[in-house]
Amino acid sequence: MTCPTRSARSRATGLPDDSEEVLKFRRQLDEQVRSQFAPELKSRRAADADELAALIGIVGSLGSWEQLSILHGRSRRQVQKAWTRAITSLLAGGTAPVPPKATASRRR
Repeated sequence: MTCPTRSARSRATGLPDDSEEVLKFRRQLDEQVRSQFAPELKSRRAADADELAALIGIVGSLGSWEQLSILHGRSRRQVQKAWTRAITSLLAGGTAPVPPKATASRRR
């Protein structure tokens, strides 16, 4: 499945094919994820580490940013919080608790 933005761009006339640039960017993101999360990845089996790195890359991807910010109207801060929750959950094996909702007394 391709990102809707890339799909639309590829159909547009007069725009260069940027698939090599996109692939290069994705590889750079993968390298950054593997570097940043090296301790967490090293403690897992190779296949699990590869899967985790890929999922973290997807969470932090441009497509994810576009979907959260444009489609769902989230602010930069809200996207960062969502990414943090998602990555924390992935690192915990999908069992990270959802933070409690703010009560009226805490919002004041």
